[in-house]
Amino acid sequence: MKLGKLSNLLFSVAVTVGIAAGLVIGANFIGNKDEGAFAAPKNPLSASAGNAFIKSGSFGSTALYAPSSPVINEPPLGLDVSAAGVYDLNGGKIWDWNGDKHWPIASLTKLMTALVAKEQIPDSDQIQISSEAEQPLKDNGAAPTFNIGDTLSAKDLVKAMFLVSSNDAAEALARHYGYDNFIRAMNDKAQELGMTNTVFASPSGLSVKNLSTATDLDKLVRFVWMSNRDLFATSRKTKDYVTVANGRYRTRRYLTNINTFAGEKNFLGGKTGQLPESGGNLISIFDANGPKLIIVLGAGDRFQETQTILATL
Repeated sequence: MKLGKLSNLLFSVAVTVGIAAGLVIGANFIGNKDEGAFAAPKNPLSASAGNAFIKSGSFGSTALYAPSSPVINEPPLGLDVSAAGVYDLNGGKIWDWNGDKHWPIASLTKLMTALVAKEQIPDSDQIQISSEAEQPLKDNGAAPTFNIGDTLSAKDLVKAMFLVSSNDAAEALARHYGYDNFIRAMNDKAQELGMTNTVFASPSGLSVKNLSTATDLDKLVRFVWMSNRDLFATSRKTKDYVTVANGRYRTRRYLTNINTFAGEKNFLGGKTGQLPESGGNLISIFDANGPKLIIVLGAGDRFQETQTILATL
């Protein structure tokens, strides 16, 4: 009996020591003195692995959590945003805050518009800018990129959406296909991608009824990244041209990218969006030990907030 009790005691001690050693090893894996306690590892595993991605004090809590189901009560990193998230395009979610909050996405819409256009309209189709295509701009006080009567290829209209977020380009593509059918195709594609908290009411994003979430936008970006990455390649350029025909005249029109990150070596692509009702929205992909997606919605300064997040990766 005495021998049995001693064996049980030794077993209990061994288990306790093993658990303690595991915690120490885990803490060393998560972070180190130079990066701060619980700093995100430079090459994190996918979110499904359940690693911790929390820097001491950064998220209002020092509790460890699995990125697949984080609880963040305050804006991380002191961000001035309504929602934000960071996602590993080779893995899963790193962290997000208000990831399922519905928000008017403004011209982030054009990422879906471009995807549907690429799938449904041949690049070579010649499309004319009509008064109907520019009417939504007039209704919302938005400046047109092109003149009524200008004709461009579908490919160049998509290019204009990424370089200068052209609203009349988006409207022209939808009307060329059939406006109601195009909007239906956008919503059908959202459902196909599992974007269950997303709805589209316009191809340009001028409507505040275009709503989505950071979580849903991650799904859209992942699909485009895998299937139509050339769209993001266009958004990396600081400047490019489109060919515009009007009557007998055919000219090159140079467009300067409105995205501040365009041209930076580690910038892999993205999309801008902004309305008075939405604040600044931004989707950005950077090479930070692999492709990392940063989404900010309702930002005071969308580029600065994105830069703040990028500095932690």
